[in-house]
Amino acid sequence: MGDDVDLLARLRAGDGAALTQLVGRHHRWLMHAAVSMTGSRELAEDAVQDTWVSVLRGLTAFRGDSSLRTWMFRILVNEVHSGQRRERRSEPTIARSARIQVAMGDGLDSGWEDAVDERISANATARRLSALLPRLPGAQRDAVVLHDIEGLTNDAVASCLGVSVGYERVLLHRGRARLRSLLRDDSTMTRGGSVTPLRDRSSVLVEEGNAHPSTTEPTMTERTQTQTIDETKLEQLMHQMVGYMTGGAICFAIWIGDELGFYRVLAGGEPMTAQQVATATGCNERLVREWLDGQAAGHLIDYDPLHDVYRLSAEEAAALAEEDSPAFVARAMNALGSFFLDADKVMEAYRGDGALAWGDHHPCLFSGTEWLFRAGYRSMLPGWLAAIDGLDATLRRGGSIADVGCGHGASVVVLADTYPNATVTGIDNHAASIEVARRRAEEAGVDDRSSFLVADSRSYDGNFDLICFFDCLHDMGDPVGAARHAREHLTEDGVVMLVEPFALDGRATNMVDNPMSALFYTASSAICAPNSLSQDVGLALGAQAGEERLSAVMSEAGYSTCRRVAETPMNLILEARA
Repeated sequence: MGDDVDLLARLRAGDGAALTQLVGRHHRWLMHAAVSMTGSRELAEDAVQDTWVSVLRGLTAFRGDSSLRTWMFRILVNEVHSGQRRERRSEPTIARSARIQVAMGDGLDSGWEDAVDERISANATARRLSALLPRLPGAQRDAVVLHDIEGLTNDAVASCLGVSVGYERVLLHRGRARLRSLLRDDSTMTRGGSVTPLRDRSSVLVEEGNAHPSTTEPTMTERTQTQTIDETKLEQLMHQMVGYMTGGAICFAIWIGDELGFYRVLAGGEPMTAQQVATATGCNERLVREWLDGQAAGHLIDYDPLHDVYRLSAEEAAALAEEDSPAFVARAMNALGSFFLDADKVMEAYRGDGALAWGDHHPCLFSGTEWLFRAGYRSMLPGWLAAIDGLDATLRRGGSIADVGCGHGASVVVLADTYPNATVTGIDNHAASIEVARRRAEEAGVDDRSSFLVADSRSYDGNFDLICFFDCLHDMGDPVGAARHAREHLTEDGVVMLVEPFALDGRATNMVDNPMSALFYTASSAICAPNSLSQDVGLALGAQAGEERLSAVMSEAGYSTCRRVAETPMNLILEARA
């Protein structure tokens, strides 16, 4: 590390010889790792060349928080992924290392290993392992290559991949398991010491009489070729797809506009030129004009072509600029952004056991979720509480409230503000969210009557007049257990308030008649169900459970009654009593 620091200092001072030394010291292992990741020397050379360009450009920004090697590995991983998005992955060409075999050894059953040893050498096995590496899902492959082949620590690999150490261990475990599975499958293709490529398995099966071309399932392409396409329906579908693409792009632009302050600058109602908006926000005028034109084309802001100026109407400002408005939604776009930021992790979950913990998502999800629900809670929660018989009077006299799964504390703030004589305890198993919740309570001036606890839904103590689950019960691995624990911690006349995403009973009915179902099902598949599957029990209730299924959960948890007290286009609000 000391030699690298000296080299960096010389490079920054313009010493050309230092670059030669740096490349000589690190180029070989960069190439080794890149070939293992891509399976192609050509793609590896491109990725390493791009890595060196990025390293030289970023030298001034390197602060030494990690080792130089870890920093360069992180850049290499990004360049490999960028290259693979630009170009289809090549077939593996040559094995580079047998170290992976050692790392996997404890997971290979001895009977299988003996059978292989009778036919092929250890070196041949190592070659097959290395040839199979590019077939792993990207993040699993990177974890195996960096840890088992390149010898990085778990902490260093996690830093390279931009994930927690716990999630890195999950990726490593899944990658090794997937390699074992591929190697076992591939062993059946071994003939006389040679390996039949996986892509040729169908012909082997036909030759062995285990399958026949006439009985195999036709491919999607073959099926499509035998069907008659209705051009009108296809055109309608393409219009629908363009609409989805436009909506996704506009949501991205709303995210940008909120982060850079464009809406807040326009919120005064006075017309502004692109130059004025750019100057007020300190942004590039050309890009600001392009953004403004996109917003005008999307009918989110008003444009006057005669004077070439833009403005926000009162309604547009309420939705996009005014944080305290009950309609404010702009900052919720963070949650949608997290879908794309976490795409690799979500796909890992799809290919594996389905598990992806809430805490392993990008922080944009936590912020976006807060702002998605914050406005609605502020405007509607007091009315929901008033609809529960006898509760409002109890809490106005005092009483105690538990908010389980409180996240960033938006609901805690509303509860404490609505009932200043009551005490509110916010509970969440995500420590980072609890820290934010404490800040939110201080900012709102309700920290004197609110407290926060890092705990899961089945481990808190105390008795409460009201226990709330705001848009979270369906995320839990054991919702029945969470509801049962809540019942055991109610006062004699206590009540549970369950707020869940709106859904109609019956999946088929919900898909057709609930306009929110497409959004909620999609979010559930990427966030809610994977989080549940990451916990014990793993019921994966999903964000579209519906009142009937939710009532059954409460009944199983020992509640005598469960009734709907309110609903909105976004939520079902249920009251349950022991």
